[in-house]
Amino acid sequence: STGRGKLCWLKRAVDADMQYYYKLEGSYCGDVVTGVRHGTGVMQHSQSGTQYQGEWKNGIREGLGLMVYDSGEGAEGEEREHRYIGSFSANQRHGEGVLCYRSGNKYAGSFCKGLRHGPGQFHW
Repeated sequence: STGRGKLCWLKRAVDADMQYYYKLEGSYCGDVVTGVRHGTGVMQHSQSGTQYQGEWKNGIREGLGLMVYDSGEGAEGEEREHRYIGSFSANQRHGEGVLCYRSGNKYAGSFCKGLRHGPGQFHW
């Protein structure tokens, strides 16, 4: 199965309309190659409300993308993340990008394995 379609994670069934169902993960609309996300598409997670729009490779976030965090992520007392736009590798922020926080603060710079790393600027 190659082409564009919509994946809705619900209960592991596949139909002729390229609708894929997996338990409680969310929905995906975009390119699919041999049954996995590959190319460009949008993933909306049903529980967290987090949305990723961008490039996929073999079912993982890889390349340029935009991640919008619905509820904000971070430990209690930490500043909550709002959105990230930039490079992804192995499902993590990796390379150059901009991370915006709910407070309006912003970090623009390098990321390594999901964390701020290397040169960058923090704006508040």
